[in-house]
Amino acid sequence: MHAPSLSTTLAVIASDWFIILAFFTLVALDAMRGGAGRAVTLGLTALIAPYLFSLLSQTFLLSGIITAASTEKMQALVFGGIFVVTYLAVRRMTISYGDFGIGIVSSLCAALGATALMLLMWNSVPALGTLWHFGSVAEYITASYFFWIIVGSFSLLSFARG
Repeated sequence: MHAPSLSTTLAVIASDWFIILAFFTLVALDAMRGGAGRAVTLGLTALIAPYLFSLLSQTFLLSGIITAASTEKMQALVFGGIFVVTYLAVRRMTISYGDFGIGIVSSLCAALGATALMLLMWNSVPALGTLWHFGSVAEYITASYFFWIIVGSFSLLSFARG
């Protein structure tokens, strides 16, 4: 019997899953250290920012920005600006003083909820696909289970926050 080497096994796994795992780990460690507030804010921002980005072309004063951003990378940069502003606004609304670290289970729930919503956001904004295109498995999961990902993520984030 031949046991595959670690490098052979890792070569088969798509790099998408390493990126998702790295983001999950960072959010989980942050939640353990500082509470679930930032994970909840990321989750809410991941749902609000794509909607605001889609409305930008119909906005009175700001519609010129999206027409000036003719390339996909420029649109991704505009989306990044909207995401940062939305994150800061949502964080100010959801901040709770005395937000201390949480346990392992709650931090893992917060990280899973935030990661799922960020992946959902990434696959729903076409401009972000030029920066990194997730594989067909991630696209299938987010397209097929869009509603349930949102409901499940909100449940996980509520549990972690609560």
